[in-house]
Amino acid sequence: MLIACSEQEEMINRIYQTYKKLMLYAAYQILENQEDAEDALQMAMLGICRNAAQIDDNVSEPEMRSYVVTAAQNAAYSIKRHQIRHGGLDTSLDELREKAGDVVPEEHSFLEQLTLKERYQEVVEAIRGLPELYREVLFLCYVEEYSISAIAKRLGRKEDTVRQQLSRGRKMLIKRLNEKEDA
Repeated sequence: MLIACSEQEEMINRIYQTYKKLMLYAAYQILENQEDAEDALQMAMLGICRNAAQIDDNVSEPEMRSYVVTAAQNAAYSIKRHQIRHGGLDTSLDELREKAGDVVPEEHSFLEQLTLKERYQEVVEAIRGLPELYREVLFLCYVEEYSISAIAKRLGRKEDTVRQQLSRGRKMLIKRLNEKEDA
């Protein structure tokens, strides 16, 4: 059973009724298909149900909004990854993120971290397994959250060089993560 008590069930229903349009919009921005966006919404809501016991009743509206949008985007990225791997689509995840726009605020709340923690450790381990040239820039960009210009300054490289290394490193990282999933 996903939901432990009627209180949690009521909370899940409130979340769904309040944020379903926003979540659908966030997923649609990535998937560009209504049916796939609805699938992403369902996947996101299942994830929220699994974590319902950990959601605090006193969560602010902006935090909850950020949490549900992140959940919808993660579900949409998962669907898109599956489509790319099995459908032959030629779109990078960075292009997908650019299409999604700035739906989620920059700050990372506890709830966002909860949503991301399942894959976070796996991604960090995969980054650590990359050659040092790419490991440095990916770690600074995605773990330490440095901007491209800050990474370039810190490593004494040109911004274009950092962009190229990020692009190549992401390809290696995605390949490594896909190999782990397929194994």
